[in-house]
Amino acid sequence: MPQRTFLFLVLASATCFGCGPPRSGEKNLTAQYDARMFCSASQRFQELYDRWPTSLAELVSPPPIDGAPGQRLLKKVRNDPWGRPYLQQVGSQGEPVFVCLGADGEPGGLGAYEDVAWSALTGDLNER
Repeated sequence: MPQRTFLFLVLASATCFGCGPPRSGEKNLTAQYDARMFCSASQRFQELYDRWPTSLAELVSPPPIDGAPGQRLLKKVRNDPWGRPYLQQVGSQGEPVFVCLGADGEPGGLGAYEDVAWSALTGDLNER
């Protein structure tokens, strides 16, 4: 078999086997890590202000406490591993729930496309 034909077959095989939906893995783990940080910072915010944060931005730039600057709980809020902002929703007890819409950025899905939500009240991961 000539060398060029072999190279073509190898590249064609790699392309075909690499097709299909992305696999969950490192990006999903990154999203879980980020959400744990948001949950922890939100719990601390709740202790300091006796209320939950209304946005992720409040964890970076919190309101003053008794005239003094608020305690910064996060250095910054980065986007999810797919480059989109995390969503913050309100849970059943008023707590923030942080949502990552997965690889496709759309509600619902399976595998890497699956939505994942974390409750700041419990810190639990809820696959949707």
